[in-house]
Amino acid sequence: MDEALYAALNRSGHKLGGYPEFTQQDPRKPQDRQVLLLQLDSDDAMMWGDSGIANFFIDPADLQRGDFSRVAYTWDCD
Repeated sequence: MDEALYAALNRSGHKLGGYPEFTQQDPRKPQDRQVLLLQLDSDDAMMWGDSGIANFFIDPADLQRGDFSRVAYTWDCD
């Protein structure tokens, strides 16, 4: 696969915002409005369980107000 296309479609890695990656399934319910705030992926320096990923989610209205009191945290691994 072309490297530029792979980079555009790849959802893994550390990031602020964007589309989350999961090693299992998305724990959010369909009615949840939460979006990805921060994703911390396993890498050579840090491992979440067995190649896991930690995600922090926030409601867009809370993010707009700068209210981080209800941020949800989840992590999963292989």
